Amino acid sequence: MNNILLYLVVSVPFCLIAGLVAGLIVYEEFRHHFIDKKKSIKPAIETAVVAFFFFLIIVFVVVNLLTR
Repeated sequence: MNNILLYLVVSVPFCLIAGLVAGLIVYEEFRHHFIDKKKSIKPAIETAVVAFFFFLIIVFVVVNLLTR
């Protein structure tokens, strides 16, 4: 149980950064292609959330594979 808490404490900040960067990249790209900025915010937020959970799941899978 302590290991899971440690992995969460270490991985969540990095996953947040990865999600934020992915969201910013998508926002900038969509902002160039759409005149209305509101249309670029929704895909950017969706991408940020998907990237966050993707990297969080990858961390748990890799840690479980390496600790066996």
